[in-house]
Amino acid sequence: MNKAIAKLLDEHPEWRRGLKIAKEYLCDEEHFHVLDDLVDFTGLDVDEVAFRVMKKYPTRCAARGWFFEEWDYHDPSSQREIDWFYKCASSYLFSSARKVYWEPLEKFLNPKEHKVILDYGCGIGTNVLGFMGRGFNCVVYYDISILQQKFVEFRVAKRGGHALSWTDAWSDDHPTYCAITLHDVLEHVPGYERLLVRLIDLLRPGGIIVERSAFGERKKMPVHLPEKVPIEVAMCGMKRIGGDRKTARVWRKI
Repeated sequence: MNKAIAKLLDEHPEWRRGLKIAKEYLCDEEHFHVLDDLVDFTGLDVDEVAFRVMKKYPTRCAARGWFFEEWDYHDPSSQREIDWFYKCASSYLFSSARKVYWEPLEKFLNPKEHKVILDYGCGIGTNVLGFMGRGFNCVVYYDISILQQKFVEFRVAKRGGHALSWTDAWSDDHPTYCAITLHDVLEHVPGYERLLVRLIDLLRPGGIIVERSAFGERKKMPVHLPEKVPIEVAMCGMKRIGGDRKTARVWRKI
């Protein structure tokens, strides 16, 4: 184990209980055995991986966590700086590990109707693996984080899956997708309204976007940007057909 982490655990033996709990739930089916995947992908000790995941949460450890420390260190402000932060941040790989399959997808998407899906901002691939296990035959994924994109490729290949990496984000030149998912993505993207224009162009007529965006929570999450353009305006050419702001909103291309 990393010497600094070993020292922290010696200084705070009560954290070892949180470490044990993290190792247990990160190995279950709901989390797609993410602990084993992170150990295999990074080559780090299993306790170190679990600690890096656990340390994001101040309720378990007396620190703001690797992710916020990395954000504060870089202190990005311009779009170029924020883009670079998300491309290179290593802590995001661990801070996303607690996520499970996004429940609203069970309600709004099905393999027969939505044959080609783009999971934009796929994180560590939790929803991608969920799609694969639910009979979706054509899943395309993309994340701005170089490390996370590679990790998803690793997880898909490890399971012999057929999900496709969207290595060139703007390579599509015609409407391709039946559905696009945006799970906690837009609040991280400066100029998200321009991104939505492009994504809507890639959506087939009648296709849907399933979206949740945590705008306006910057005091709680400094990495979240404000909602400068109302999402209802930014979803130009789309009609809201269901869901709610807290869990997920669903938009259909007119």
